[in-house]
Amino acid sequence: MKRIGIDIGTTTISAVVLEDENYRVLESRTVPGGTFLETGHTWERIQDAEFMVGKAKAVLDELLNNHPDAVSIGLTGQMHGILYLDAQGRAVSPLYTWQDQRGNLAEFDGRSMVDLIHDICPEPVAAGYGLVTHAYLCRKGQVPAGAASLCTIPDYFGMVLTGRKTPLLHISMAASLGFFVSKEILTDQIFCGTESVPQNRAEAEWKMSLTRPAANGESCKEGFDARQRKFRFRTEALEKLGADPSVLPEVTDEFTVLGSYRGCSVTAALGDNQASFLGAVGFALDTALLNVGTGGQISILSKQFFEAEGIEARPLTKDRFLLVGSSLCGGRAYAILEKFFRNYMAAAGAGDQEQYEVMARLVQEAYVKKESEAEEEREIYAEKRDSKFIYVETTFHGTRTDPDKRGSITNLSEDNFTPQNLILGVLNGIARELYDMYVRIHEGTGITARRLVASGNGVRRNPVLRQIFEEMFQARLELSPYEEEAACGAAASSVGLPEFPMDFTKTR
Repeated sequence: MKRIGIDIGTTTISAVVLEDENYRVLESRTVPGGTFLETGHTWERIQDAEFMVGKAKAVLDELLNNHPDAVSIGLTGQMHGILYLDAQGRAVSPLYTWQDQRGNLAEFDGRSMVDLIHDICPEPVAAGYGLVTHAYLCRKGQVPAGAASLCTIPDYFGMVLTGRKTPLLHISMAASLGFFVSKEILTDQIFCGTESVPQNRAEAEWKMSLTRPAANGESCKEGFDARQRKFRFRTEALEKLGADPSVLPEVTDEFTVLGSYRGCSVTAALGDNQASFLGAVGFALDTALLNVGTGGQISILSKQFFEAEGIEARPLTKDRFLLVGSSLCGGRAYAILEKFFRNYMAAAGAGDQEQYEVMARLVQEAYVKKESEAEEEREIYAEKRDSKFIYVETTFHGTRTDPDKRGSITNLSEDNFTPQNLILGVLNGIARELYDMYVRIHEGTGITARRLVASGNGVRRNPVLRQIFEEMFQARLELSPYEEEAACGAAASSVGLPEFPMDFTKTR
């Protein structure tokens, strides 16, 4: 049978036709997607939702014309962002994307909405999270007239296709909006050691609120045996911020069918991170997915909830999470270095010419030289001790937990300060940031990545980076067979559970 997957990204829309006997891609499309609307505000990053949905529908219709025997449609796309809908399910706002920064504006007595959130309820959210944007708009009186609900852009696409009037979000999308409970917590866990001890009254109230039962007519028992259903929005926290919770969407923890379009069932949209993992790895355990595009990301499937500094537990199914660490500057660090070399060449009169080809040759030379060193020198290099090589921290845009952090270049000497070693140092820094996140996951859960799967152009086009990953992780690395992992994962998810293969890679 044939299944179609659609990925509505920030800049492109991708689609695939997947044959599910051996998960072979029969046809694929990638077209330019939405563009940012000019508003005169550098902090505002919004897109035309109707335009994006129209383009996605045109791509889908073309594939359905070519493959009229397709049976299902799976959806995915950019997470975190929101748009508002009226009571008939029509968009009444633009898409406020994950890049929108209004949540960082100091417009509330010198405090930003993110500051207020951290004061009132220490939620691990940032500007660009949909419910941070919603809280800001509520406090400013800027929620569009007629708004009855909100959802993400791929969720809206699902509504347009099926004629639904109200959104239904998969937990992978719902959690990306923020203010979302993704685990069961016992009150004695909160105050008896397995959770951090509250530092103040606001944090204590916030932690206690996590144990409040769902709206099922039952009251919370006295003492320490109160248990909370896993998945729900934290409406009480939103109300404290003055945000209207009545527009929150319904949530499902299944790969739920929304309705049909042209004879095909349409499944609720997955978050693009989760869809990419399914498209590259499936439900395989002990496997790390390394994605190096503009940013960097490591994702590992886990049956246990675990979070630590810089590590998120993103729900995938009712009993599985993706443990995710994200670097803000992954492949962008390499692009920054290329720009540095390009600017020098232009200043030297050689013109504005791309330098990636030269950089690839130089870094291969540097890596071969490093590999020819004694075993002791290689171990010293890998452990970041003094060595002959340059060490680069590629946190040029900060980190998720420390946005003010900046990169550094250390261990410079007269002998090692060469373009070759600088390029190698940047690639090693990109890999090291993700490896350090893996170490936190490993130490907190005991999960060992016995296999690596890599995706994204930053790693696909750089064999030295792949070699560095293998050396650091001491594991074999393979490239994801699909370049459109998210669209493939969305298509495969439309198979549903439990029919979805547990180890997706073995079907290829």
